Amino acid sequence: MIWIDLQEDHHLHIYTTKLDQMKNFSINLPDLREISFNKETQTFILNTNKSTYEFTIKLNHELILQDDEYINKNMKNITNKLLFYSDLWHNSMELARLKTIPSWYTRKRDSADSGISAI
Repeated sequence: MIWIDLQEDHHLHIYTTKLDQMKNFSINLPDLREISFNKETQTFILNTNKSTYEFTIKLNHELILQDDEYINKNMKNITNKLLFYSDLWHNSMELARLKTIPSWYTRKRDSADSGISAI
């Protein structure tokens, strides 16, 4: 299982789990040179000065969106949930590069590691 989480520290965290083991990898989004998003393939390319990271959101991924008025309203009017979700991620990562959070963000905890979204 893999979780992708954008957190209040403006890092994109990627967690992999196997039963009681968890590994965490994170990308500091404000340090990115560029974020590219290909809507046709749902592929994100994140470029830093030293590395390039690529990930794709696919149809068979379980998409979990937090309960939010903005998200719920827009989910009713869309024909492509995957594209909506990918656009939401893209916008969220671009905002995190500016050290801000989306307007629909809701703190889940009072700690600095509150998650914004996960897949």
